[in-house]
Amino acid sequence: MYQVSTTDFSMSLVGNVPLGSQDTNYGTYLFPASIYFSPGGNLLYVQAPPSDFTGGGLPFLVYNPQSLAPLPTAPIPVTNATFLYGVADPQPSFTYVGNSAPTNGISVYQVDLSTGLPSQPSPISSPFFQPTSISPLFVTVEQNGQGIQAPTLGTSPAAISFSSTTTGRSSGPQKIVLKSLGTQSVTLSSLQISGANASEFTETDNCLSSPVLPNNHSCTISVTYSPTVVGSSQAILFIADNAAGSPQSIALTGTSITPAPGAPSVSLNPASTLTFPGTPTQGTFTSPQSITVTNSGNVSLQILSAVLSGFNASDFSISSDTCSGSVAANASCTIALVFSPIASGIRTTTLTLTDSAANSPQSLSISGTAAPAATIASPTGSSTTASVTAGQTAKFNLQVIPGVGFTGTLSFTCSGAPFGATCTVPSALSVTNGSPVSFTVSISTLGASQLTPTLALPPSLTRPTPTLYFLAFFAALCALLLVIPSRRHLPPPARVISTAIATVLSLFLVASGVGCGGGAGGSSATQSSPSASTVAAPSIQPTGGTFTAPQSVSITDSTAGATIYFTTDGSTPSASSSVYSAPFSLSSATNVQAMAAADGYNNSSSTSANFKFRTPAATYPITINVTATAAGSSKLLQLNPIALTLIVQ
Repeated sequence: MYQVSTTDFSMSLVGNVPLGSQDTNYGTYLFPASIYFSPGGNLLYVQAPPSDFTGGGLPFLVYNPQSLAPLPTAPIPVTNATFLYGVADPQPSFTYVGNSAPTNGISVYQVDLSTGLPSQPSPISSPFFQPTSISPLFVTVEQNGQGIQAPTLGTSPAAISFSSTTTGRSSGPQKIVLKSLGTQSVTLSSLQISGANASEFTETDNCLSSPVLPNNHSCTISVTYSPTVVGSSQAILFIADNAAGSPQSIALTGTSITPAPGAPSVSLNPASTLTFPGTPTQGTFTSPQSITVTNSGNVSLQILSAVLSGFNASDFSISSDTCSGSVAANASCTIALVFSPIASGIRTTTLTLTDSAANSPQSLSISGTAAPAATIASPTGSSTTASVTAGQTAKFNLQVIPGVGFTGTLSFTCSGAPFGATCTVPSALSVTNGSPVSFTVSISTLGASQLTPTLALPPSLTRPTPTLYFLAFFAALCALLLVIPSRRHLPPPARVISTAIATVLSLFLVASGVGCGGGAGGSSATQSSPSASTVAAPSIQPTGGTFTAPQSVSITDSTAGATIYFTTDGSTPSASSSVYSAPFSLSSATNVQAMAAADGYNNSSSTSANFKFRTPAATYPITINVTATAAGSSKLLQLNPIALTLIVQ
């Protein structure tokens, strides 16, 4: 994903979304097949398979464009994402799609400003420019001197219609979403219903309580129809603000009918919106909030289901429900909800009630705002940036402050560490309500280590052995003893003894293959075989050095049929060392030595290569991902990641 400058149209990289490799078992897909932003750019839809994809229509994944993090929601089915390949008009809530032959032309879709999902009301269900096959292209132009860079308000839908509502009763609420689409905030002044039948329409909203809508923010208006006479009703909702085109208008129409004899009727209290008070901490539970369901009809009401749905449905739960089954005429029941947020910020869902009333199903918007389970920051005097020389360890001193009411355990994982670096984070950190806890993240880098080469003596077969040294010694002694008897001044007994000793030694030396000259013309000869050739010394590639990435090491020898023996601990290789068969990888300081042997040859001399490694000099963004688990719960809570910067020199 790139951010495009609005001045010189240059692009800067925001980040990458890994989509994995394609699985041709289910057909060939070029991922991502499609990318689409919702109006205002707060949602990013990517057509790509989830990890559990089993074939069929290729679904869509949903991301937060700011962080490129996947949203905690199920993928959108293909049937709900036919709006892809369209181009959104930056101000009205419409999308235009170029059709291929034989239809050709352009189709128009109305877009929900909250989700980006399209619909096709009958007036725009047919393509226009039918004879022409074109692809639409839209650019931002100024309108009445005020362009998209100014406050811009989008409304969805453009009109609301209520049908078949019994007189004397209220319809289920219908929603209107207001969204700030420009780069400047929209300030709302008033909401007013006017027209011939204005008294039959009522609205509730969360717009005027916080009248300033920053870019990409939205609010909701819920309109209810309560006719008093049979017939059609008309009114207009006017929205006054500081955006271009103010006041915006939304047409309200309704059709009322005579009450059927013996019919149930449903009304909700609150009628359209339930907001949990306060700001509960992520991972905690709020007190239940009740919704009253009243059957104002004259026969029993059958409640079929009460279901929570929407992006944040898992943040809410039904704690009690007295409405299942039958509700008598003019009786009431209650549904109690609990807010237990798994993420911080504004969380929303919808309660849908399905029953036997004519205006079934009824829906209620549920919302709440959550504080994070813990806030992690760098304490005063510390920094989230560290600069070290390769081989040193960077330490980041951080502090976690648990949210109000949160007690539990935090877990950490580290990503982004460069080659040769090891990131160490706490395996688990216990925190207690409001008590700060300090912890350290350390990143050890790899420096070019110095290795002392081990001197290797050639393991040649011609090297003298201790046995030959001893035989040479005995040969010398033999010669001496044979000379002694020739000295006439020795007494006869001594000459006899020395002669006997010399004879025994001579026989021993002859049996050992070593001869020595005797006295009085005695002689012997040493027999030796021709000298054998020596195996060529092995070649190690690379030949050694300092590297900033893992290295594949190979060893070759030019002597045909030679067997290569090698070591990686600096010791001299021999025939009992490891036999080389294939290249191997190194990523830490290593002294590689190798020798070669072959039948009929003397062993080669040893070849040595020193490999040193270091972390490359660069600036690295390090991300510490944090999850939390509240005490007594197994629900995993995702906290905001910690961004660190490591500078290696």
